[in-house]
Amino acid sequence: VSNIKIKQRNNGENMGGNPAYDGSFGGIGGVIYNTPKTIKNNNISNSTIDVAIQNAGGLFGSVINSAVIDNCNVESVTINNPNIEAGSGYQNSSYYAILGGLVGYSNDITIKNSSNVKKSNITISNGIGKPAYAAGMLGFSKGDVTIDDSKVINTTVNNETADGIIGGFVGMTDYKEAQYISKILNISNSSLENCNNITGKKHVGGVLGFGRINANNITISNSTIEGLGDSGDVGGIVGNNELDSTINGVTATNINVSGKQHVGGIAGYSKSKISNVNISESTISGANVVVGGIVGNVSLNTATIDNCNVDKCDINSKGGMIGGVAGFANTTVSECSTTNSNIIVTDGQACMGGIVGLGGNSIVIENLSVKGNTITGTGTKGDIIGAPDINLDSCTIETTSSQEISELSLGKQVIDNEDESLAENKEKIEDLISEFNNSKAYFF
Repeated sequence: VSNIKIKQRNNGENMGGNPAYDGSFGGIGGVIYNTPKTIKNNNISNSTIDVAIQNAGGLFGSVINSAVIDNCNVESVTINNPNIEAGSGYQNSSYYAILGGLVGYSNDITIKNSSNVKKSNITISNGIGKPAYAAGMLGFSKGDVTIDDSKVINTTVNNETADGIIGGFVGMTDYKEAQYISKILNISNSSLENCNNITGKKHVGGVLGFGRINANNITISNSTIEGLGDSGDVGGIVGNNELDSTINGVTATNINVSGKQHVGGIAGYSKSKISNVNISESTISGANVVVGGIVGNVSLNTATIDNCNVDKCDINSKGGMIGGVAGFANTTVSECSTTNSNIIVTDGQACMGGIVGLGGNSIVIENLSVKGNTITGTGTKGDIIGAPDINLDSCTIETTSSQEISELSLGKQVIDNEDESLAENKEKIEDLISEFNNSKAYFF
């Protein structure tokens, strides 16, 4: 299917029929439901879908019950939820905007066999006063998602709503903490390539914005993931990585990740294990609070970080906690390295470390290494960890930092201002830690 234009004209009012799926639009169809189905060998190109309410996708607006999307491609398609303003039917309804390059909303779904989105634009514009979801493939899933051997290439995903959630592949998997309803994205052998505008204001991820994820053998390259809101989590793979997730076997090259609260090259906020990750030639930037080359904030002692390597990266913050691997870690960090990277704080007091900026009470470090890094800023610095003082006997330090190796290798905190005593410097850092602990930095 090529060169189609779909435009909703009812300003967000109910379309009739089943109200749960009203307002669903897609290049092939609005809604498919009831029985298991396979959608195979379908292609949509050079088309535009403009909707005012609910669900839209390059193939289908909504896929109900279970479905398989097999070798389907969307190329040069614009999916837009434009100019929704207060007072419209949408604003006063219970609906959310849900957009995806392949499907807007789904229950259990499998996407496989070179099902790709290329050269497309998925945008939710303006504030609508409600959460909204946008993603390169699937906006929101009420069920489990499996993605294998698929790509998002040269595609823009933009969610301008205040509490909007956005992902390069999936916006959000269903999550209700009180009932522990938590669906999962299983993604493998897939890649995000040359996507220079994945932007949102709440949770933003190169693969998943918010939810549970099992990621294996994922590549992300030449892409920009940006969080514009004052709060939220931003990561190259996942913005907020929930309990019972795993991220394993990820390669990230030449990516730019930025945000204002929790920012990480792989995960902004992680509650689960991250292992076997390599990130290189990338820039990770935060306005303040917590920034890390791999993960911003890891507050649970079960969310381990293992065999993760950062090379030739610039990691920047205006204050808070900043580390080559993790900004804040309250868990075991083992077999990780930071090499040839710059860790820079441009304003305010901070805890800065070549591996970890600030460690919590449960932190354990094992067999870490640093080499050729520069750490710059005001506050406490350590080639391994900024604070607190801990045993570094298992770690290897080869540094080009401006500080002496003898001061850093023992885990001592280095004072930038020679006129300040060690006690005065520690008092400043204790105040910084207290401010962090009393903030909402640990929570969704």
